[in-house]
Amino acid sequence: MRHDLADKYAFIFALPNRNDYRSDAIDNTDYADTLTAPFYNNAEDFGNQMHEIVRRASVEYLSDDEHYIVYKQPYEIGPPAQTWPMFLNLLQQLGPVADIMGISAFSFGVIAGMARFIRRVHRRFLLSRGVSEYSLPKVIYTKPVLAAMCEDHIRSNFHPTAALTIDAFSVDDPTLFASENHPGLREIYIVDCRAGRKTYTFHLDCHGGVQSFVLRQGQRTEVLPNPDLFEVDSGDEGR
Repeated sequence: MRHDLADKYAFIFALPNRNDYRSDAIDNTDYADTLTAPFYNNAEDFGNQMHEIVRRASVEYLSDDEHYIVYKQPYEIGPPAQTWPMFLNLLQQLGPVADIMGISAFSFGVIAGMARFIRRVHRRFLLSRGVSEYSLPKVIYTKPVLAAMCEDHIRSNFHPTAALTIDAFSVDDPTLFASENHPGLREIYIVDCRAGRKTYTFHLDCHGGVQSFVLRQGQRTEVLPNPDLFEVDSGDEGR
């Protein structure tokens, strides 16, 4: 079980509730009949499908000279008896030269693009297999992914060339089973993006849903409309 995810680029997927499936909508090549087969086998099939989505996103957004792997493992947020199966997909940098030089292949734009791609394909995949819109499980994002998405929004809409300073932190008290080091569905984050004298503050959940968006400049504070960080731009359309 990983407890070091506060500084990692990772995506966490929960297996949809078995009661939400229509037996006639499930492709037997993806899942065992109607989720009445051994539970672990169904969860493992789901985990493999989610891993493939993240791998596809990596291929879409990372060039051939950016060395990485997508590491998958089962993931829990509580006592095993109370945990619905989840899977962690972690992006790991493997380029030793890049590590020595302090160069990260995962820029804000790359990560934001991957997050949008993953959310879109994940949603399409589950809806096509009979999961209802109402109970569609959301992807969980780690703090660095959320910070990258906020930075991408500021650059795309306000300051495309400015030198930005980004600070991100959890505002929840960690519990025994959940914290920003080990996300567990309920984390709330603050992300500050500073451009000169202007500070844009995002208040968002672990799924990337923005709850408030504020601009501060000196003594002046302006409440801005909450943005959709997953809104598809022209560069992502059709991927």
